[in-house]
Amino acid sequence: MKKIEAALIILAAVIALPALVWYAAVPDSSVEYLLASNPAGQGLGMEATNFHKGLFFSFGADALSVKSGGKAAVVLRDVRGRINPLALLLFRLDVPFRASLAGGTASGFFDYGFFSGKKKLIVRFNGVQIGDLPPVKGSVSGILNANLVFSGEKGNFLFTLDNLGNFPYGFKSANGVAGIMRMEINIESVSLDSPDTYAKVKGKANLENGAYNIRLEVTKQGQNPDPLLSPYQQSPGYYVVPISGNLRQLL
Repeated sequence: MKKIEAALIILAAVIALPALVWYAAVPDSSVEYLLASNPAGQGLGMEATNFHKGLFFSFGADALSVKSGGKAAVVLRDVRGRINPLALLLFRLDVPFRASLAGGTASGFFDYGFFSGKKKLIVRFNGVQIGDLPPVKGSVSGILNANLVFSGEKGNFLFTLDNLGNFPYGFKSANGVAGIMRMEINIESVSLDSPDTYAKVKGKANLENGAYNIRLEVTKQGQNPDPLLSPYQQSPGYYVVPISGNLRQLL
């Protein structure tokens, strides 16, 4: 029994000591500095507002801005998370988190192996109002539900958009999937639907320099040519539009 008690005391000390160091010895300003020092590199950065630590490896922030080219692309509010102390005993960093995002929520976890170097990030977006996101801010509306999964440098993004408003051709819904490798996004398939128009998007975007090249295929019911799309008509009711530009001009 004494050996068990001693083992429990040692285990408690192993967990408690780092927790006290986290709470008392790591300044909040140091964490804010690390976030602001652009840890993601390649033009991406983060900025925390009123970051604060709690007991037992908990933390929070009033806001966490993800920036591209110095401008906020996504702003998470009321951020709350906690470092799993038991995972530290297995030499892993396990951080579940939750935040508010544009009228919805973003929740998930980050996992990192200290020795293996393996990284995994999962984020679930629920009920996000896209009209409140900085890049579009009121120009369109709709509800986003999505899953973002990163394993190492490879990621996958699956999403649906419902109740769309102010979209061309009266599109009311959309869904799609995109692959992410390092700083490049491969738009594998995005489809948009309205009562008389169907569109499909494929292409690539580079987050490092902002360049994007996509192919928009539009199929419209009826035989009357669309004046806007007529230069890109391939056959009656079918259009293929090449689009290129820079993401930084949109943010």
